[in-house]
Parts: sequence; structure tokens; C-alpha cells
Amino acid sequence: MDNAHPPRRNTEMASIVDQAIALDARLGAANAWVYMASAQVPLPVVKRVLGMPAQRRSANRIN
Repeated sequence: MDNAHPPRRNTEMASIVDQAIALDARLGAANAWVYMASAQVPLPVVKRVLGMPAQRRSANRIN
């Protein structure tokens, strides 16, 4: 296991973020941002997910 990110503990939030990443790919970052904001994803998470895609966790790293 890669030590760059701690294991995910909130599987509901992880699912929302994964869906937002898919939205970003299909419809753009603005739509993904709105989706995460409406799901009450914390702003630092939204910024990190959309602003630093190279640092995203893999979907299979949900623990």
C-alpha cells in the first residue's frame, strides 16, 4: 500500500468524491464542484480533488 495517503474511512464521502471525479471528466470541474458542494464535501477536499488531480486517491483504496 502506498503511504502517500491515509486509508479512506468515510466511504460515503469517498463515493461522492468518486462520482464528482466522473462528473469532472464528463461535464467539467464546475459541475463537479457544485455536486460536491451540494453534498457538503468540505471545501479543502473539493479544492484538492479538482485542483490537484495527480494527488487523487485510487477508487480501490477505500478502507
